[in-house]
Amino acid sequence: MTKVITCQLPSESHSMGMTVSSYVLVGGAEGGDVGSGAYTPVSTDDQLGYFELLVKGYPDGVVSKH
Repeated sequence: MTKVITCQLPSESHSMGMTVSSYVLVGGAEGGDVGSGAYTPVSTDDQLGYFELLVKGYPDGVVSKH
């Protein structure tokens, strides 16, 4: 399953400040399993106050299944 996740920035005037081909590294843990994933922002710096990540879910993924 693929989802677009919206993440809030510290204020409505903040932008993500990332260039094309950048990624966000997200980490997580569950039941002793630790994992991380690199996700591509699909929003632009024109969108203030939040950014969006495209996340492809994997049934056995530690991070992506949340």
